[in-house]
Amino acid sequence: PPEAYRRFAHPYDGEVAYADALVGRLFDRLRALGVYDRALIAVTSDHGEGLKDHGEAEHGIFLYREAVHVPLLLRLPGGALGGRRVTGPASQVDLAATLLDLTGLPAEGLDGASLREPIETGNTSSRAAYSETLFPRYHYGWSDLYAVTEDRYRYVRAPRPELFDVQNDPGERTNFADSRATTAFGMRQWIEARMGSVAAPEKVDPEVQEKLQALGYVGTGSAAAAQGDLPDPKDKIASYEAFKEALVLRQQGRSAQAVAQFRKVLADNPGMLDAWEILGSTLLQMDETAEGIA
Repeated sequence: PPEAYRRFAHPYDGEVAYADALVGRLFDRLRALGVYDRALIAVTSDHGEGLKDHGEAEHGIFLYREAVHVPLLLRLPGGALGGRRVTGPASQVDLAATLLDLTGLPAEGLDGASLREPIETGNTSSRAAYSETLFPRYHYGWSDLYAVTEDRYRYVRAPRPELFDVQNDPGERTNFADSRATTAFGMRQWIEARMGSVAAPEKVDPEVQEKLQALGYVGTGSAAAAQGDLPDPKDKIASYEAFKEALVLRQQGRSAQAVAQFRKVLADNPGMLDAWEILGSTLLQMDETAEGIA
């Protein structure tokens, strides 16, 4: 977090406080312009953070609630329906249609649907929310994951599927995929009716890639998606955290230790494209040119 927000015991709390302050600055500006009272305002987040709840410190690998269950706060003009809490799931894909509908503009032809009726009734229990991550497949040679969230259950399509009763187990600790097989089967069919095909990602401009890496994104070049029976990311998350430890060693200038860590990770994950690429560039920096190119 910025210097003014480093007074918190945990740096993440400082980052949250800073984000909150930025929202406050926006609201103050809207008030100064005299448009706050008639404004339609939405506050949300792109994702949460794993914070090791299921072994992942950040986000991108898994689809557990700590990563995909994000806030959605709406302030209607004049503070209408202020304080109302709408229960049940909604999707970020619905947000554009909702804002258009609430401002009286056409909202047809979008992937999402307007939340106007749930906002007015206070209930979205009939809806289902879709999530996916292809990141583990594209970069590490592990299986992609897909999930559906309903009012009571969440199902994650994976090599070892998971079904959670989120009303009674919000931390997603007990897997009911076997004991409630009928529910799991129905939710799997719902997901598979909506999945697209997995294709190779487009190449990223080197300048854009460099800027993303400067922001902390560890993805490097793109490759064709891995095929065949792929490992379940649940079984590989320790390797991912070990890979990030190698990145930290590299950033600290401890290249020899980083190389050793990359090799350790790759011994168990030969399909981890990012680790191969960064290992090669690290060896080149160490003047181990032939090995680095290889």
